[in-house]
Amino acid sequence: NDKLIEHNEWLWMEALINKAEALCFLKEYGLALKCANRYFELDEQPEAECYRIRSEIHKKLKMYDEYDADIRMMKKLKKEEKKNKF
Repeated sequence: NDKLIEHNEWLWMEALINKAEALCFLKEYGLALKCANRYFELDEQPEAECYRIRSEIHKKLKMYDEYDADIRMMKKLKKEEKKNKF
């Protein structure tokens, strides 16, 4: 992920959210949140899964208002994705 981000973070922005998730598993929550937030700065239309990842980071950091906001957005996007499938 680091090499892709270093090469071109805009082109490989998915590597940012992947790195955030990996850092979360490593319990590096501050760095994970920094990567996730950078991803959200770059991506104009994040998918539901990205909100789920960031919500988990917020939960670990006890940022419950942010956690709730991301969960609401994740549910909204999942509902829209399901609606658009049919």
